[in-house]
Amino acid sequence: MIYDLIIIGGGASGMSAAITLGSAKEKFEWASNKKILIIDSGTSDVKAASFWNAPGIYVGKDGKELMDDMHKQLDQYQSIDKSHDFVVNLEKQEDVYLVKTESNSYISKIVIVATGLQKFNIDTSLISPSVHNRIARKGKMMLENDNGFIAKNLYVSGVAAGHQTMFAIASGDGVRIACEILEEWGGNFFVPHDVSKK
Repeated sequence: MIYDLIIIGGGASGMSAAITLGSAKEKFEWASNKKILIIDSGTSDVKAASFWNAPGIYVGKDGKELMDDMHKQLDQYQSIDKSHDFVVNLEKQEDVYLVKTESNSYISKIVIVATGLQKFNIDTSLISPSVHNRIARKGKMMLENDNGFIAKNLYVSGVAAGHQTMFAIASGDGVRIACEILEEWGGNFFVPHDVSKK
């Protein structure tokens, strides 16, 4: 099977992108047949945090609980495939990307890398890690990009794209990249807004 999109990383940014894309598949006919996979190693820094100033999240919420909530939210979109695995290699072959994990291999037309700011352990010549210069902690990394764009159909989002380590920023950037991909798929400006049912 060839996926239309694979998300590498299941933290704030990767999960937010997946939830946005899942909701679009339910709302737009042109998105309904898109095959999407999120690969989550389960090592997101969000799990070790507590949230005191994140909009819409109650004060002091535990990061593990927040990630569990996001997984439950994503689970309502059965059309998004999920894999709990570590990506070890990323290559391009003609017009598709080959994503190899510790236990499987996948092919995708588009890839979003949302791996956070820790070590970048994916063997690839397609991506260049560099020093993350927008956080106080030394020795953290980001991936070189132009506003989330690395190469044709290869994106990076969230903290890995060089954004600050705020949940709302990382989450919002995942949504932004997802919306840009939806625009490409739909051929127009599309945002899968939440709307009230009347």
